[in-house]
Amino acid sequence: MLKKMLFTVGAAGFFCVRLSFSEDITASTSTVKPWKNSTEMSAVNTTGNSRTTATSVKESFTYSWARTVLGLTGSALGSSERSGTTAEDYSAGQKVDYKLTVLDYVYELFNWESNRFAGFRHQYNSSIGYGRKLLTLPHDALNAEIGGGYLNEQRIDAPRNDFATGRAYMKYTHVFTPASNFSQDVEYIHNFASINGYHLNTETALTAILTSHLLLKTSYTWNRINEPAPGAGKDDTRLTAALVISY
Repeated sequence: MLKKMLFTVGAAGFFCVRLSFSEDITASTSTVKPWKNSTEMSAVNTTGNSRTTATSVKESFTYSWARTVLGLTGSALGSSERSGTTAEDYSAGQKVDYKLTVLDYVYELFNWESNRFAGFRHQYNSSIGYGRKLLTLPHDALNAEIGGGYLNEQRIDAPRNDFATGRAYMKYTHVFTPASNFSQDVEYIHNFASINGYHLNTETALTAILTSHLLLKTSYTWNRINEPAPGAGKDDTRLTAALVISY
């Protein structure tokens, strides 16, 4: 499954690079590199009194045209111990931003996730909406998005869960020095079919630049499904220290 996901994300990234040359020839001759790619990796293996293996891989690719920015993401997480697999989570997604002004834009996004330990085989989440850069200072940036969409969740031991959604998202970034920064992401997904069935996703991260292409990232994520699948908990939290390769 991991190999298939990484192959899909890589193939999509290659397709987008090819597409950019036919859509915007001027971008290919620009002195500013139009694309960015980062790979985030972490692994933990313990032996002796306990045997535990945990691995995490995240891939992010963006390509920018004159008014359009395309982002592709993919991730895989696995954890196992003597008793068997204890965590398994795969995701892939895409997002397109279209600039209206220097500060304003509209967006479209689609995400897929599979997490059987959270009680669902497939979760499809789509949204369209409006975004604005609320703060653009030398050391601080604040971005906000609001929109609506649809979520379809194929649960393992329960009927399908699908509903219209409302989405609110904010991201704050603070640059301490040219080599270190802090970021905070918060995403709220409203369930219009059940007021208590909301989703909440947050990430708090510290990043330190080691070299021009190598970064060290420490992050804490909290994901809540307030009405989870039967037998699953509401909250998933992760504390991760990872190396990030960026180009």
